Amino acid sequence: LFATQSAAVVAVAALHLAALEWYLYWYYPWLDLLSHFLGGLWIALAAAWLLSYASHNVRLLRVLAIVAVISIAWEVFEYVAGFPREANFVFDTSLDFLMDFIGGISGFMLASWFLKNDILNVQ
Repeated sequence: LFATQSAAVVAVAALHLAALEWYLYWYYPWLDLLSHFLGGLWIALAAAWLLSYASHNVRLLRVLAIVAVISIAWEVFEYVAGFPREANFVFDTSLDFLMDFIGGISGFMLASWFLKNDILNVQ
């Protein structure tokens, strides 16, 4: 699970950096949704790994609460940093949150599969 969440964060970072470098977010507006999905997936995997490592139950609501807090923090960061806002800000932000949560649910399901099949050994 640690390796999987590590691969997910590398994928998110590589996609985001490439998209910024080559203006891919402007050429392919849907790429932002993929970034948010992968970000939610990574957050959920990392949260599940940390919860499991700390001997806490990995529950959907716990994982989604962590995804929500980090997603909101990211949107606040974008606002405070002065990132360009689109005319349809509310719709765009809502889609970002939706994709974060879909990624979060997917990450939870993947982590649950790892834990159920005893693929994870945190000790």
